[in-house]
Amino acid sequence: MTRSDCSCLFSLVILLAALYSVVGVSMYITPSPMIVDPSSETAVLKLECSSDGTSNISGVYTLAILRRRSADIEYTRVAQLGVYGGKLDPNVPADLLAKSPNVIGGLEGTPSTSGRVILNMDSRGLTCNDQAEFKCELTYEDTRASGTVTVSTHSYLTVIAAPRDAKITGAFYEIGGNPTQLNDDSGLNVDTRITYICTANIGSDPNVVIVWEKSSQIGTCTEFVTYNPVVSTDIVQGSVIQRNCSFSRTSSMYYNMTPFDDFGVAFRCKVRAFIGGKWYEKISAHRKTYTVHSPTNVSSASTNSSVIADGIFMYVTPSTIVVDSNSASAAHKLELTCSGGRTTNITGAVSLAISRRKFTEANYTVLAQIPEGSKLDQSIPADILAKSPNISGSLLGNPPLMGKLIISMDAGGLSCIDQAVFRCEMTYKALGASGTAIIYADNYLTVITLPTKIEITDAFYEKDGTLKQITNTSVLHTGTKIMYKCSANIGNDPNVVIVWEKSTLDGPATEFVAYTPTVSTDVVQDPVTQSNCSFSRTSSMNYRLTSSDDKGIKFRCKVQAYLDGKLYESISSHQRTHAVSVSKSASLVTPITSITGLIIISLSIYQMYG
Repeated sequence: MTRSDCSCLFSLVILLAALYSVVGVSMYITPSPMIVDPSSETAVLKLECSSDGTSNISGVYTLAILRRRSADIEYTRVAQLGVYGGKLDPNVPADLLAKSPNVIGGLEGTPSTSGRVILNMDSRGLTCNDQAEFKCELTYEDTRASGTVTVSTHSYLTVIAAPRDAKITGAFYEIGGNPTQLNDDSGLNVDTRITYICTANIGSDPNVVIVWEKSSQIGTCTEFVTYNPVVSTDIVQGSVIQRNCSFSRTSSMYYNMTPFDDFGVAFRCKVRAFIGGKWYEKISAHRKTYTVHSPTNVSSASTNSSVIADGIFMYVTPSTIVVDSNSASAAHKLELTCSGGRTTNITGAVSLAISRRKFTEANYTVLAQIPEGSKLDQSIPADILAKSPNISGSLLGNPPLMGKLIISMDAGGLSCIDQAVFRCEMTYKALGASGTAIIYADNYLTVITLPTKIEITDAFYEKDGTLKQITNTSVLHTGTKIMYKCSANIGNDPNVVIVWEKSTLDGPATEFVAYTPTVSTDVVQDPVTQSNCSFSRTSSMNYRLTSSDDKGIKFRCKVQAYLDGKLYESISSHQRTHAVSVSKSASLVTPITSITGLIIISLSIYQMYG
């Protein structure tokens, strides 16, 4: 055989591959991805293999669904339609039999030129170990060749495990530096440091973190808000532990009891995952404790002494403000209210004052006060004057026994550096005591900065051991490793992670789903870097192209923060999509008769001479 003969045979093979590859055969998996939630109702997984009856088919021989899991070497036939009267011939493996499979379908035409086979099953027993590649395989007689021809296409079943549980497994407080078991409703002194430990099964996404929440109303446990400590290290995320294809982790939370906790403070932990456009969450039972004040005989307090006591309150409304750094604060007004005078041994109020200490400051600064005589004295710092404050209030009674002082200001322009402790302080004359005494109460303003800027900064693919820049016209092959890097400003919560999402180019522009790699190290969250009171981080993502990416694939990154019942998110502005053309393999066409031998021989000879 001459070299030209070999080239002709090879050309024939390529022509046959091109002809047979256009046969219309489709593999659909619904839903995809499959989300496993133990608390959800019964759901059905549907696998559908169909042929649309391309004109070149003179008769369908078989139409079958096959499966190959990651641990399998070969495909296993799951369900099949035969040519004789469209008789169903299911051959379902044992693990699928446990999921109550139901096979339906039929061939159409005389002779049969099209058809579909559908496998429905109960999805409740699925786990992330059931992720698999399903192939729709059509064997038919072609009008252009003798014998039978087999063509196939495939689709992937991705199974994502939703978070399963979250519970507080440890509770301690420190006495002399030693941890002591903390029981619910324990009374603790001011500044006592408490520790809670939460353990959670976070599902199949190792990037899910444990979120801590704190009761937002005095003395009640019906409303909780996200707890963002002033010191970021007061919440620690433990390393993830992998079991099969799901993960668990622990988190520790530290808190110093404050004077304002005398009505009780409660904490709980939860895990949340945003999967397929829906939130899945598990919340622990809450644990509660409260502050007790050491008994103090106010009437015997020394002149100008300062003690915490009942009968005086400091209110900050709202106590938590959410700020988008690209816009003004969502809150229109911030109101500070100081109220005092209900202590029984008071004989006369001398003054009522509101002071502030930012978390970056060592001392309190007086913002406004009402001295004796009900004259309002304003000594407000310049940063508060810029917020158009309105000050009102008075001492009541003759002699005055109580009073109220209110500062209302514009909350626009606040940032996380404005977080502060506000103090209501009352100077009064006490029964049977010389001079004056002081009582006070503190409350806190928390300012949360949302995630803002995010973008994909690097895009590479690996070729011959080196990294090359990806462009929108890059033509890559099956098995090529691609790498992206994303940078984001994540706000003032260092636990926020960067989430990667994936979509195919032939799908709707908005159809992105969370990308959960089979190998957890293919998505890496880098440590956070801090600037003032906000944080930024980067994340890298690796992906190896598969034959199902022949129509192209795109990725994007985003960050999400869930605060006070509302989702805030920032998605990579460019949505940097890189069309990836994956070279198609002639192995998709597998003639079964003498044509098979022709392909093998001609390829071998071509390789020998070419």
